[in-house]
Amino acid sequence: MKSLRNIINKPLINIHNGKIHYVKNAIFNSSMSYVQMLVLADKFSTGKEFVIKISDIKAVGPDALVGNGPILESDTLKRDIYHLLGAEIYNEEGVKLGVLKDVFWENFKVSYILMNESEMIYPANIISIGNRLLITDITQKLYVKKN
Repeated sequence: MKSLRNIINKPLINIHNGKIHYVKNAIFNSSMSYVQMLVLADKFSTGKEFVIKISDIKAVGPDALVGNGPILESDTLKRDIYHLLGAEIYNEEGVKLGVLKDVFWENFKVSYILMNESEMIYPANIISIGNRLLITDITQKLYVKKN
């Protein structure tokens, strides 16, 4: 299983344009059930961000991701790029449940969201996401089963 924390700052080698970019973030669909795009930056970029569609990601290796598709400027997607790592998580009653630590997925389909150090939330329980904010319908915390 892959996670957002594990791919942040990992290089993305693009067969399409022969360039190396670095993963900075991910764009999720509105229900946070899958990753739509990865947000990229050049190594020496001064704040300029790019995106690549998940359908153009060909491999997620131990040292780098491999893409084969166009890299698009993210200017038109700025409103969809939320910084979720470290986001506060609240329920519908306004109770703060914790902080988002990571997002785990298989083939870019979200399996669960890790809250605090050992609690998890499933995509089906997500009501809304925003910049550094996640709202869920759960009233109590769910725990990751430790082996």
